[in-house]
Amino acid sequence: MPSEKTESYAFPVNVDAKELVEQIRQSLEEKQYKETEIVVGKPELHFEPYYFFHYDALVEQTSAPLPKAGEGEEDEEELEEEALEDSDSGVESGATALHAIKKEFNEGIASLLEEFEPEVSNSKKLPKPVFSAEEIKKIASIHLSSKLHAKRPDIEISALRLVYVPFYSIPVTVESQEFAIEANAVSGELEGLDGISERGKTARELAHETLGDLKSPRAWVTYPAGIIGTVWSALYNNPSLHGLGHLILTNRRAQIALLVLIAAFVILRLYRFI
Repeated sequence: MPSEKTESYAFPVNVDAKELVEQIRQSLEEKQYKETEIVVGKPELHFEPYYFFHYDALVEQTSAPLPKAGEGEEDEEELEEEALEDSDSGVESGATALHAIKKEFNEGIASLLEEFEPEVSNSKKLPKPVFSAEEIKKIASIHLSSKLHAKRPDIEISALRLVYVPFYSIPVTVESQEFAIEANAVSGELEGLDGISERGKTARELAHETLGDLKSPRAWVTYPAGIIGTVWSALYNNPSLHGLGHLILTNRRAQIALLVLIAAFVILRLYRFI
């Protein structure tokens, strides 16, 4: 007799793909990227299988010392109550989720059950789990035994259920560099944006800013003074150039030659970028 097909459960898709694309654009613009430098591809929906479960682990067992014969008989009942309290203090409980293919724990995914209710899904995009429920129990007990320093027989796995979590894979290209952004389609949480650094100013943009500043007469005093200070610092901190530094400080012609070079540099940059 053929076995009945079990129903598959998945979290509902709560986030609109267009909203995620706009959120990614805004995040990148906040990192100083221009609109023309950002290309956000089409979001692709896919489902990931997770086993959700609760666990209880006896981390350590303690017991109160028994009173010696004839000693403390009046406190025997009190000691028994303390022993019961101590035996419960070593139990650690929690909930987590384990990927049914990659064997990766994810407590963030596990928290979805606290806010959202899975629904029966007929989607054809549901991948088949690699591990069965019994295998997942063994895998979970091994990992929890190491993490909690508890013996495997002292770990109880309960309320185990397979639920599919929807994600959007969104390709993003920024300044010709490609990035893969994963978006939780249930909560809207984005992963991968932290891997895109703040945009720095290009040499051309810095040059234009400098030339804009040079339109002010005061800048013609400030910039050469800054350049001279940089040159002097390099000369002073490099022993092999101390002779050249002394020449500039003591020789009027050398000082004029340096100023002419600075003026020529500024004029050349001015004609190139304006």
